[in-house]
Amino acid sequence: MPPPDPAQWPGLLEPAISYALVTAQAVTPELLPHPTPCQAWDVGMLLRHATESLAALQEGIDARRIGLSPGPDDPAGDPAELFRDQAGRFLSAWTRITRTDAARTSAARTGAARTDPAETGTAETGTARAGTPHTGAARAETPQNGAGDCPEIIAIADRRLTLGLMTGVGALEMAVHGWDLSRACGHPRPIPGPLATSLLHISPLLVPRTGRAPLFGPPVTVPPMATPSDQLVAYLGRDPG
Repeated sequence: MPPPDPAQWPGLLEPAISYALVTAQAVTPELLPHPTPCQAWDVGMLLRHATESLAALQEGIDARRIGLSPGPDDPAGDPAELFRDQAGRFLSAWTRITRTDAARTSAARTGAARTDPAETGTAETGTARAGTPHTGAARAETPQNGAGDCPEIIAIADRRLTLGLMTGVGALEMAVHGWDLSRACGHPRPIPGPLATSLLHISPLLVPRTGRAPLFGPPVTVPPMATPSDQLVAYLGRDPG
């Protein structure tokens, strides 16, 4: 199966964060010092890292850039609560963005249909409407900031990446760290099949098989019939067993 079109990658972000939120429900203060599948990271450290990653995603979407320094954190705060709060804020903002994007797409299609001379009555009327800044057809030609506009460029220092790539990385990180949390808390919960399958297809584009240290360990061998969740985490250096 070919990798999902990058234009579809933003659609992976919400289910990945939702899955991580579900697994984070098992975190208690007593579990914060517990080790995780992420080498040298305990549960508390992993939660703070995930919170910083969500803050960076929020910054990239809001400001079209991501700073190299993590956002402010509350060192005395509960890492699980901080993660849930940041995830809730992000999902609320993301829902507004995707709804706005869907409305723009619908308006663009409606506007384009109205330029059909068969509907407008004359070719001149349709042309005039297509050139009017307030029509959906004109909006379709103007770069927007919606979730579906993958050519949108996000700046990270002197690097540039598309919105689709940024959200793909974010979805992969949230899903895998959600899996890490479920294992560390003693409540293993596989990554949902459709989400894991999509991430499995794009992960080789985001994480190479070699030269991936220290962020990821080498891929772990799993049986050919392993679930998509097990295949995904194994590719990223986790032992699903």
